[in-house]
Amino acid sequence: MKKFLIATGIAAAAWAAAGYAFYHIALSRKKSAQPECKTIGTDWWAHDIEKIRISAHDGEPLAALAFVQPKPTSRWAIVAHGYTSYKEAMVYAAKELCSRGFNTVLLDLRGHGETGGKSIGMGWPDRLDIVTWSNWLRTRDPSCEIMLYGESMGAATMMMASGEALPAQVTHIVADCGYTSVADIFKYRLNKQYHVPHWLLLPPGALFTRILGGYNLYNASALEQLKHNTRPLLLIHGDRDDDVPTKMVYELQKAAGGRVKLFIAENTAHGEAHSIDGYWDMVTGWFNGTEPLT
Repeated sequence: MKKFLIATGIAAAAWAAAGYAFYHIALSRKKSAQPECKTIGTDWWAHDIEKIRISAHDGEPLAALAFVQPKPTSRWAIVAHGYTSYKEAMVYAAKELCSRGFNTVLLDLRGHGETGGKSIGMGWPDRLDIVTWSNWLRTRDPSCEIMLYGESMGAATMMMASGEALPAQVTHIVADCGYTSVADIFKYRLNKQYHVPHWLLLPPGALFTRILGGYNLYNASALEQLKHNTRPLLLIHGDRDDDVPTKMVYELQKAAGGRVKLFIAENTAHGEAHSIDGYWDMVTGWFNGTEPLT
């Protein structure tokens, strides 16, 4: 019996250690200096860039950059970045959207940049922040029409937000290379990319995420949220995506409520579709109703 108890204790300690390691490596906030605009810079924008700070429903600070057209327009895009990225890294999206007449708001998601949160939310707590940002924008500009745009984790965030009570001013959603659920993407990454059985790390990791991160990663599902979507949804995915497997986008397409359009970018890896010719005309055309690149 004593040996059994010792063995059980060792196993439990190893299980807990594995869970904490998973959470710490994958989901704890990474300490780094606030980044500058390291992509294309902002020399292309001759106007002020607003630094926006608001509070989330739970009091966490939310941060964004706003590129507002000098000539008033009701068209707005809210843009969300990918995993371990930040709002400044999405300046290229602001350039493309602003050049096509949109006001553009670049967000820092939870656990990233200047937004609060000790954990990376993978889109799940962030989905409620998208509701907060949309309502903030509705208050700022009651005539606004809002397009939600995200890449990778940002795409999953927007899809998860689609199942929430978004204001009517949110009219379109664009999700580029997003995953079906947090559990699914971690299972894939652990099994296929790191060759670690997901059942070894994910259950204890989920427990520590619940304790330290404040959310249940098994509930964090874009698939389930999209079942409640009523807005036009444009899904984009590269056919050579090894980070978020392309097969996931077909599951998302099947699950989604509302009007759905799917575009598969040929010979394109993860997060690279935005560089192909016609991409941004397709994105803004989805909002405008012209829809090139059918």
